[in-house]
Amino acid sequence: MSDSENEVENMELRDSALIPLKEKTHRKDRMAMFPGEIGSHIIQPTRELLIKVGSGIIGAYSLIANEAGNIVAEPEKLVDEKELMEMTKTLRHQYIIQHRDFRDTGYDFREILKWGQIARSLTPEIILKAIKIKKLGGEPVGLLLPDNDRYSKMEWLDINSVGGQDHGTYIMDGNNEYLWNGGEAWLSAAERKWGYIIVDGKPHIRQHSAVKNLVNYRKVKALVNMYENEGLDVLTGVDAYLMLMRQSFKEDADPIDDSVTYTVLNPKNLHKESEIAFGVFGHDQIVLNVDNTYASDSALRVRAAVKVAILPPIENKQ
Repeated sequence: MSDSENEVENMELRDSALIPLKEKTHRKDRMAMFPGEIGSHIIQPTRELLIKVGSGIIGAYSLIANEAGNIVAEPEKLVDEKELMEMTKTLRHQYIIQHRDFRDTGYDFREILKWGQIARSLTPEIILKAIKIKKLGGEPVGLLLPDNDRYSKMEWLDINSVGGQDHGTYIMDGNNEYLWNGGEAWLSAAERKWGYIIVDGKPHIRQHSAVKNLVNYRKVKALVNMYENEGLDVLTGVDAYLMLMRQSFKEDADPIDDSVTYTVLNPKNLHKESEIAFGVFGHDQIVLNVDNTYASDSALRVRAAVKVAILPPIENKQ
């Protein structure tokens, strides 16, 4: 481990960088590992991720009602614990790179979201979804989301430009929340908090043959449905995209969407007659622009994502 990584370890990972599965698994996740262990407290058919602790196996189970009305668990797909731990290590490595970048470019490290807090929030279900992105051919990337607005992020990116960023970030109609914030209202400074999301950070996502001949609107809706059917969300809003662009520079010195593809940033709230908000890297700058819904662009992509609800920090007891 490098000196810089040790520094982050000592500053921020005191409550453990990788939380063991046994510590991380809550009682509600352990209560129904096998049919014989399902208690009467499960009162309706549901679907949950259940953990077989200590066996080295993570299992996805369906909880269903049999003919007698009893709830039974049936294993569906098993994931080796090693795969889950490797994904967690990958996300932690990405965190270290981002933490170092924020610290070196003026952020107060004491305000940056701590890895221990993120790690406690990474439930096995979330990690399995990140693994699903990988199994679908993507590259899961965990992103820190600072508690400032898009203009502050853009200014930070431009002042601390890296790689081929020779010009400032361009944004079309930057105050339009429909385009750049998934249609959600603008948050005040007091309402903003640090966040974390996992997205597909593959530089150039391949085009799915099923949407090749569709117009843009239908492409977007088909891709959103495809990911949702896999249990995944999609990247929405410019804030996460800007952080993904920065991470791609720092990790590989090769920006995502380098003119070959572009990422749709309002996929879930897109209407047939509205404009498509997208991000791309072209002409030596980050470009946030709009496209129409009725054309058929081969460059159009939608990125899979996994939202992470951050647990509150553990209070120090005196």
